[in-house]
Amino acid sequence: MERLLAEMEQLRRRHSTVQVGENNRWLMIPEYPLPLGWNRERTRLLVVIPPEYPHCPPDNFYVEVGLRLAANNQMPSNYSEGRCPVGGQWGCFSFHAEVWRPAPEIEKGDNILTFLTAARLRLQEIN
Repeated sequence: MERLLAEMEQLRRRHSTVQVGENNRWLMIPEYPLPLGWNRERTRLLVVIPPEYPHCPPDNFYVEVGLRLAANNQMPSNYSEGRCPVGGQWGCFSFHAEVWRPAPEIEKGDNILTFLTAARLRLQEIN
């Protein structure tokens, strides 16, 4: 719990509006900027924090429903829309960390920021 709180403070330095859910089960960035190529400039971005965190990475990330490729208005690959584990309708990117190595010192291993960096790279793929 202490580690997650420290990571949230680091995240707030980059995204001052980040919200944390009950019992730290999730985090949401309400105005996450999207790269060019999507049908909107910003979206809510949600990450569900697994109970085993940090030993187990988050699995998938979620955006507001209706995210589409700007070029053809198609749904992105590895994306579906429906209910989210923390409730409500969301678009889900099937996204799994291939390698996850947390370290006792947050900056020396994987953490929420490295997961969000990987999610950002996925969003830059525009497919």
